[in-house]
Amino acid sequence: MPEPDTDGTVATSDSAVSRADPQRVAVVIPSYNHGHYLEETIQSVLAQTRRPDRILILDDGSADDSLEVARSFSSHGVEVEAQENAGAHVALNRLVAKAARDCGTIAILNSDDHFLPDRLATCLAALETNPRAELICTPLELIDDDGRELSKDHPRSRWFASAWSPREEGALSLASWLGMANFPATTSNIVARSAFLSANPMRDYRFCHDYFLLASAAIAGSMVILPGPAMLQYRVHASNTITTTPEVLVREMARMRLEL
Repeated sequence: MPEPDTDGTVATSDSAVSRADPQRVAVVIPSYNHGHYLEETIQSVLAQTRRPDRILILDDGSADDSLEVARSFSSHGVEVEAQENAGAHVALNRLVAKAARDCGTIAILNSDDHFLPDRLATCLAALETNPRAELICTPLELIDDDGRELSKDHPRSRWFASAWSPREEGALSLASWLGMANFPATTSNIVARSAFLSANPMRDYRFCHDYFLLASAAIAGSMVILPGPAMLQYRVHASNTITTTPEVLVREMARMRLEL
C-alpha cells in the first residue's frame, strides 16, 4: 500500500480511479477500539440487499479485540489490515485509496454503527439516476449502547430532531443547512463516488473531518440528501469520538469554518 503524505492522504492516480467500475461498491470500515460492536457492524454489511463487492477494514491501532473480531470474518471475504494508531482521517484515506482501485462507489461505515438492509441498494440507485450527485446522505436513527432506539427525550435525540427540522421547510440550501448543524452527523452517512473521495481526502481534523467533507460537497452542489426512512443506525455511547471537552471541539470548528 502506498505511504500516506504527512496529512494522511494517499496518492491515487487519476487513471487508476478512472478504471474503477462504477457498478462496483466497496464498504470501508475504519476500526478503533469497538470490538464490542464490530461483529454487529460487519453483519449489517453482510445483510445488505445489495451486497458490496468489497468490504475493507483497517484497524487503527486498537487496544481491544477489534482486530481479532475483524479477522474472524475473513472467510466472508472481508479484507483486514492494521496500522499503528494514526487517527481516523489517515485510516479513511488509506481505505479510500485501496477501494478506489476497482470500485467506483465507496460507502463508509464506522465500527460502532449499522447499515439498515436497503442502504446500499437505495444509495446506488440514487447515484445512478442523478449523475451530478457525488455524495449521498440519508436520514438516520439513533441507537444506544445496546442497539436499542434512543428515546425521543434523550438530549441527543432532541438535538437531532432540531438539526433535521429544516428539511421540512424546503427553502434552505444544503450549504446553509449544514452551516447551521452537522445533521448527517458522521462519516457513516457517506456513500460517494470514489473519484470524489479521492479528489477530496479527509483533512487532519480529529472531530470535523466528516463535517468539512460534507460542507465542501454541499457548497459545490454535489451532495444529495435522500428523502424517506432512515437507512443508517448511528450509535450514541459514552466513548463517541465527539464526546470531548467543549473547548477542543469549538477550536476545531472555528478552524474548519475559516478553512471553508
